[in-house]
Amino acid sequence: MTSPNPSAPDALARLPEVSRIVQRSPRQIRRDVAACLFPAPLKIGARAIAWRRSDITAWVDSRPAAQIKG
Repeated sequence: MTSPNPSAPDALARLPEVSRIVQRSPRQIRRDVAACLFPAPLKIGARAIAWRRSDITAWVDSRPAAQIKG
């Protein structure tokens, strides 16, 4: 049996990892989700949430700073 590939586009990322990827605090991420400015997480357990990596990647790519070519 193989373990899931954490870099797969539909792999799930928990809040600490999402916070590191998008460089925002968990509190700001929760505020942005509530304001519909950030992708909503999936409920993966009674008290657990996670985001699809593909949703996070799409959000990062849509940001103006991501479009600046260096």
